[in-house]
Amino acid sequence: MTVWDPPPRKPRLLLFALSLLIVIATTAYGVWWVRDFIGIRYEARPDGCASIDLGPVAAVLGPAVALDQKYEPDAGGGARQLTCNFRMPGPTEDTPRGAAIVVLEWYGNAPAAELSHGQHRAAQSDGILDETIVRDVPDAGQEAFGSHDPGNSLLRFQVQARDHNLIVGIEVALPASIDGWDRRVCEAPFRTLGAAAQASFAKLG
Repeated sequence: MTVWDPPPRKPRLLLFALSLLIVIATTAYGVWWVRDFIGIRYEARPDGCASIDLGPVAAVLGPAVALDQKYEPDAGGGARQLTCNFRMPGPTEDTPRGAAIVVLEWYGNAPAAELSHGQHRAAQSDGILDETIVRDVPDAGQEAFGSHDPGNSLLRFQVQARDHNLIVGIEVALPASIDGWDRRVCEAPFRTLGAAAQASFAKLG
């Protein structure tokens, strides 16, 4: 008489263990993603002015000398704000090559910073007769834009960049055109200020 011999069963314990590992790994990745998106990557630093890297700007306009600074732990909108003022000395004390203002804004999470960044950009070009030039700036944080008003009496170029919960805004004012920075061609100053913002993120993190 032939005895039926059933095929070996699949190792259910091993399959269960593998499934459990997949669930744990997926959950861990989800928790990490949520914390990275909602949490705080950059902590507010009242001494942050010392970590601002204006090297790319100095390569064009000369060294930047730090002046005064102002820290506001409650600047509105849930932000902590630090304003840093710099000066680029010229041939004489009365003829500086330029000045720079850097504003750091720390938010409690990335969505809040993203919302504020979008509002800043919208405010740059919401006038019907406004001639302000607004352009995206690559390679500066997660998102960045540059703005310039060619009708201003001074040459003013500004780049604002956001990385996670930190916004870095850099504005440079010049008394006259210099080294390719003029009223209608903004690519060079935007690129330079964007590089300074990116370098500052690395030091502020």
